[in-house]
Amino acid sequence: MKKFIKLLFTRAGMVKTKPFPESKYIIKEAFEVDGVKYYEMDSIFNIPCLRGLGALKFYEEMNMKCSADFLKAHSAAVKNELRRNPIDIFKIDQLNNMLSERLNFVVETDMVYKLASVVYFDENENPEEYEPEYNQRKIEKWKKAEGVNAFFLRQPIQNLVPFLNGQDIDIQNYSMAVSEITKSHLEIISASLSDEQRKIYMTVLQ
Repeated sequence: MKKFIKLLFTRAGMVKTKPFPESKYIIKEAFEVDGVKYYEMDSIFNIPCLRGLGALKFYEEMNMKCSADFLKAHSAAVKNELRRNPIDIFKIDQLNNMLSERLNFVVETDMVYKLASVVYFDENENPEEYEPEYNQRKIEKWKKAEGVNAFFLRQPIQNLVPFLNGQDIDIQNYSMAVSEITKSHLEIISASLSDEQRKIYMTVLQ
């Protein structure tokens, strides 16, 4: 009788299938964007190893205010300038000042999106693994669906990046300003790279 009632309710759409039924982790709903539900582990410390490695990488980059690829390109640019004869001290000072400028950023919003893509996942993902290409598309969907302010004001995101709480800034405008600064920085770095180095580094950073 109980099986019959459960079957009846399921056909009527009254019983929903639990997402990730094969997962051994406790998973809860986090938020919804453009009709898509996103989930998270019951604790950020319970993120599975393979997925957690992505979170660690992006969290470190968020603290550095730039990606590892940015630093590699910057390092290559400085080395090139040091090998020139004569050495352009102004150019090296300009490259050094770029890093100082980035350290003063409140937040690099693209880094937060990347971190969020690890912590929050949809029903089409394996919660124990991280697929870079799929998650890049997921980030693009987030950006297309709503503005930076709306996304960052969500409670889960503020829990993820607690230092955003109480910041008296317009995240949307601040993000646009940081993007323009980053574009300028990349142009300066690119000018100090060889053609081959531009193919290696700049394609990834653009």
